[in-house]
Amino acid sequence: MGLDQKGEQGEEANVLASASADVRRWVIAGRDAGKAGAFDLAAEAFKYAIRLESEPRRAAQLWDQLGHVRWDQKRYDDAVEAFKESISRDGTFPGPWHDIAQIRLEQRNPAAAVEAMWEAIGRNPKRARYWNTLGVAQMRQGRLAEAVGSFKHFLELEPRSAPGWGNLGNAHCKLGRYPEARAACEKALEIGPASVDVWITLGASHLSMKDAGAALQAFRKAAELDPGDVTAWHNVAVTEARSGNLEQARKACEKLKALDAKGASELREQLLAEGTDLRT
Repeated sequence: MGLDQKGEQGEEANVLASASADVRRWVIAGRDAGKAGAFDLAAEAFKYAIRLESEPRRAAQLWDQLGHVRWDQKRYDDAVEAFKESISRDGTFPGPWHDIAQIRLEQRNPAAAVEAMWEAIGRNPKRARYWNTLGVAQMRQGRLAEAVGSFKHFLELEPRSAPGWGNLGNAHCKLGRYPEARAACEKALEIGPASVDVWITLGASHLSMKDAGAALQAFRKAAELDPGDVTAWHNVAVTEARSGNLEQARKACEKLKALDAKGASELREQLLAEGTDLRT
């Protein structure tokens, strides 16, 4: 949970309005090819447009669009290089930095994502989504207190964001601040729509506050929302078992087994070691 939709393509598309006719033709060809899924052709079209364009601001936008094509191709390093070329032509656009950050998150490199997000925020600190992406990157880096600050800043700008409140709740929960986590998750559910992650975080918060009944209710809500969620069924099975509801625990474990046979087996062994036998 928490990531923004990919990219900010077109954020400065008006820059191309004054481009030459030849450049515009290649841009249109590139966009049409991209929409059709012909990404190699789209990339070539944007490269031709770049060769014809000498004005830095327009060239920056062309490199940005090439970066999105490379991203669609999952050629992540090539996409990052294209975004950096865009930045070198006109460093005032924050969008390419945000795009780089999201790619680094996909590459499991949160430290690089954090660095890129500060560049984006330095150019536009009032763009709410930037603070959310920064918080996600900081949380994945283990910098939880900083993530809380970033999510709070995001929510100051977008107070009606359910995912934002969910992210804040998750960060609080990881820090062991369970009342704060519960309050943030309840706010997310109040705004809606509900998400599996929010219900799971709420359940974990209740469980850590010794309220197994409320925790179980939240975990079951998560499983109802997505019957294929492994974590939800795992938590239901564990909570039912530790509450002494063995028949319900067995049923939940069977649900888990259908989704993750190895995980279900490991859970049974774990509970058996604790003195609870879920074998029928």
